[in-house]
Amino acid sequence: TALPELKLGTVADQLRDPNTLGIEAKGKVRAVSFNDVFPVRESIAGPGNQAKQEVDRTFNGDSAISSALLALTREKPFATVVFTAFEPPAPQQRSQFMPPPQPGWIPSAQLSELRKRLEASNFKVVDWNLASANEPPKPEEGTQNLYVLLPPPPANAQQPFFNQPKSPEPKFEEAHREIIRKLLDNDARMIALGTWEIRSAGMMGGSFTTPPSGYGPLLSKDWGIDVDNSRRITWVEPDRHSEDSFSIIPHRLSHMPAGGFTNHEIGGPLRGTRFLVSDACSLFTSKDAPKNLTITPILRIALSENYIAASAKELIAVFDAINDPTTAGVVTLKPPPTYGPFDLAVAIERKDSDKSKGELVVWGMGASVRDGFLSQPMWSGGEQLRLDPAPTDHRRNADIAIG
Repeated sequence: TALPELKLGTVADQLRDPNTLGIEAKGKVRAVSFNDVFPVRESIAGPGNQAKQEVDRTFNGDSAISSALLALTREKPFATVVFTAFEPPAPQQRSQFMPPPQPGWIPSAQLSELRKRLEASNFKVVDWNLASANEPPKPEEGTQNLYVLLPPPPANAQQPFFNQPKSPEPKFEEAHREIIRKLLDNDARMIALGTWEIRSAGMMGGSFTTPPSGYGPLLSKDWGIDVDNSRRITWVEPDRHSEDSFSIIPHRLSHMPAGGFTNHEIGGPLRGTRFLVSDACSLFTSKDAPKNLTITPILRIALSENYIAASAKELIAVFDAINDPTTAGVVTLKPPPTYGPFDLAVAIERKDSDKSKGELVVWGMGASVRDGFLSQPMWSGGEQLRLDPAPTDHRRNADIAIG
């Protein structure tokens, strides 16, 4: 009876829907619908799906309910989350011999699901494009900015045999890293998303390469972390008959199971949680890391015969061998692949004479929060080659990022 009057057209109407949860806190009420708790999963039409009369759903109750509680128990946003990207606008005119600008591996347009989760959890979310603005957006009143650094795109490769004109697009360079460096020196809080990525060598074909991490020099020199985005952490099934040989399970190639959270305050509540990642890369402490840093792993995959780090060249060799009918799906790498342990997330605190000089989290599985992964159907297990809808464990990456 102490709750405020429910006006028609708001919560009162929502509570009329079946299987709706009513959540009350601090004199406020919010309705959480059945579709919030069990959202419909994206599916791929096929003989198996056409025969089904009911839709596939994912349990999302833990996230939906906790987001509602956070929104009800906090008067103001926790922080202003700033998606910090480098995305030059398309030029008005372009030479026919000039390749289009390459997008980043985690474009801001692919973060709508993460944005929705953050806003539901009472965060203010804004965008900052370093290609067009040097000054960050001002935080929501009563909050501070929390910057999420998206990997900048690499510069276009010079094409052979053409007198290629100079590209009109701005390039990500040291001046942009300096903007971020000054913010951190002023005690900013940031999350840098790292990821394995692969690019074509050019319009004329050739081998695939991995461009160096755009924030790599800043992370290595100032924060003691080397992002090895040239090698993809991959789950494999060892072959018991041959050394350094293994087979690939399709659904674990695209959706790698991961675990190994530490007792760090970010990872501690998630210990024992099962989740899936994609395009993960490993993080290493630099040999010349500054002495004023405290570097703490958040997520570490222990040494295991099921996890290897493979370069683009090695992965291509794996796929070539799989396509060879004489291999029976078993691949042997010579020299042997790199095994763990692999750090996928670390937290870094920096102090100067006991004064805080910024806090940074580096996340080597940043591609796992893209819309394309969170809602992407996955290979199913079993003997038949078919696709199943996106699993529940996809969506935990957004929850981990919010934590």
